[in-house]
Amino acid sequence: MKNLKVDTCGELLNKLNIMEGTATREGTPQEKMHDIRVRIDANIQYVAMVKNDVRPEYAKGKRELALAYTKLQEAKMWIGKVLEELGSELPAQFQDRA
Repeated sequence: MKNLKVDTCGELLNKLNIMEGTATREGTPQEKMHDIRVRIDANIQYVAMVKNDVRPEYAKGKRELALAYTKLQEAKMWIGKVLEELGSELPAQFQDRA
């Protein structure tokens, strides 16, 4: 999957626009769930950029943005659980070593 790390909101929006066409593509359930997780991650990054904007016009709604950020993280986690149920293995680099 493509790396979605970006430096500006504009770059992130461009990457999201590029990804628009992947919603209807054929693929396995694992591929579709992975695509959903990538899209959610892009939204998490976008919300983080807006949430951390210090301009006065973004001063209101910080709590709500923080909640949206948390809920998007939860959504990504739940899709990960679906992937696990579908038999997708967690890469070794992310497995708990405890």
